[in-house]
Amino acid sequence: MKKGITFAFIVAMTLIMNMPAYAGEWKQDSSGWWYQNDDGSYPSNQWKEIEGKQYYFDQSGYKLVNAITPDGRLVDGNGVLIVYNNGSYQSILDYYTVKIKAATPGLIAEYKTEAENNTNGLMGLAEISNNKVLALAEISNEGVREMADLLFRVGSGKYSEYEEWAGKLYDVYSDEADKIYDVYMNSAL
Repeated sequence: MKKGITFAFIVAMTLIMNMPAYAGEWKQDSSGWWYQNDDGSYPSNQWKEIEGKQYYFDQSGYKLVNAITPDGRLVDGNGVLIVYNNGSYQSILDYYTVKIKAATPGLIAEYKTEAENNTNGLMGLAEISNNKVLALAEISNEGVREMADLLFRVGSGKYSEYEEWAGKLYDVYSDEADKIYDVYMNSAL
């Protein structure tokens, strides 16, 4: 009996000792986060699985956060791939939160470009701003529609639950729309 236990222990230790070690580590600077592999290299323009989660790294090697990757997938605020499943309110909220947050910087840049060419004064700036906020509203409304579809598809959900989740998505939209309005207000002064 003792020999069997000793043999099993030796086999287990041998297997453990032969497992590869992954000694990569996360690094951060003022530009963002990147992952340094154990050989000193780092991933760029690619997906990498780290501790069971998928991350996308841009051409400079920084992980993308709250963004749409070049292959059209979404990553959340931690840079983790969002596996979209329209079968839960949380998944729909996560997906559309990233979609809204990823769209905001581009809409702000568009606003600034269009505002420079504005010849209609304050009314022109307001119209440009409202059009950018409308683009965010359209994304938010897509998410709210999917939540409503989930409510009716599942059939056992409560309207109050749908309302709560739709409200959370509206809050995300509202926060991001405020960023566009802030740029408008600064340019209108």
